[in-house]
Amino acid sequence: MRDIEAEEGVILLRRGTYLSKDMIDRLREIAVEVNPNQTVLVGELAT
Repeated sequence: MRDIEAEEGVILLRRGTYLSKDMIDRLREIAVEVNPNQTVLVGELAT
């Protein structure tokens, strides 16, 4: 797992950030706005 960074090097999400359902839904919306053919996959880590 690692931080998610923009091309400019700005950190968008830090490693280990808890993603609520609202945050996941918004990330999906942004992905579609940027590239309609893009998919956001979200998985869960087993501990």
